[in-house]
Amino acid sequence: MRGADVADMQRRLEQTGIWYEAGADGYFGAAERRAVADYQRVRSITTDPAGVYGPRTRSTLEAETDGR
Repeated sequence: MRGADVADMQRRLEQTGIWYEAGADGYFGAAERRAVADYQRVRSITTDPAGVYGPRTRSTLEAETDGR
């Protein structure tokens, strides 16, 4: 996957400060999958599969970040 939505997710993960520091290049690869899985684990998100940026993961991340 790649695109603007992925870059937005990457910027939001960077804002959390501990899950992702690889930059926002718009490409969803192994680093992003690990970061999403780590984020889900810490936030106790079990409704989306581990490493998948599904609806619950997205809404939780968007609620705690500002999208810049």
